[in-house]
Amino acid sequence: YNQGTLTLSNSTLSANTCEGAGAGVHNEDVLSVYSSTISGNNASNGPGGGIVNNGTLLLSLSTLSGNLAYNYGGGMLNQGSADVSQSTISGNKATLGGGLYNGEVLYLTNSTISSNRSDADGGGIYNNSIGTTNVYNSTIAFNEADSDADPGGGSGGGVYNLAGGTFNLRNSVVAGNNVSGAPVYDECTGALGSYGRNKFWGVSGCTITQFRGGDSTLLLSLSELAGLQANGGPTQTIALVPPSDMIDGADATSGCIDKTGSVLATDQRGAPRVAGVRCDIGAFEYGSVPEPAAAAAMAVALAMLAALARLSS
Repeated sequence: YNQGTLTLSNSTLSANTCEGAGAGVHNEDVLSVYSSTISGNNASNGPGGGIVNNGTLLLSLSTLSGNLAYNYGGGMLNQGSADVSQSTISGNKATLGGGLYNGEVLYLTNSTISSNRSDADGGGIYNNSIGTTNVYNSTIAFNEADSDADPGGGSGGGVYNLAGGTFNLRNSVVAGNNVSGAPVYDECTGALGSYGRNKFWGVSGCTITQFRGGDSTLLLSLSELAGLQANGGPTQTIALVPPSDMIDGADATSGCIDKTGSVLATDQRGAPRVAGVRCDIGAFEYGSVPEPAAAAAMAVALAMLAALARLSS
């Protein structure tokens, strides 16, 4: 439970239990998490199985997996400012927002949201009426809403954006998400903003508004996405499988960029972008190899220094 400034690096928080909020970490001030794993934690009577953030959170090169929340945010409940990059949120479960529940400001970059489950809405991500979620080059795949298949139902296997909330995607993929078990696919619910080039398996449950050129199109086959597995780098990812027009398929004008407009130099694994004509859609750059361990460690150190500098300013 953090009320000051806490940094977790190369750490594991696992199999913890609380009846309140935030079984892994409950943050009220400034929390930085690097190259760490938060897994198997249980908020048995509250939200945020892995993390509850009511302050400022930087999560990088880390994994939130197998966490359980009684109501909101199996992997994480964000009620502050959260910046998630090069991380995987998988196998978490809650009533709303199996992977993530956002109620304030969330940035998701070069990250994977997969195999999370909600008993009601938002298997992957639930964004509430005052939440703002911006997603850059990320993969939201194979999550499930209404996992208990009860009469109350549920929707938004990948993304659920409640009316009033803001949810934007850039060069990202939302595919293979379902309700009550595949093949009943339900990728998204609510209004979504699309920048650059995004890919979906279906859009029947959501309304997509395209901004500043680019497009939103459908995958030809789910076989364009491999399963969640180790593909190099510190976290598991979902590889692109050729032939797929997601390969070299991102925005031709701006390329793959982050929230500041800066070009993304690597994918989630730390593998260089670009490998080909243009960068790829989603968190994985096909045909690119992750950096050696020493270079990756240096990248983490530099990221930590840059993040702390931003916080101090």
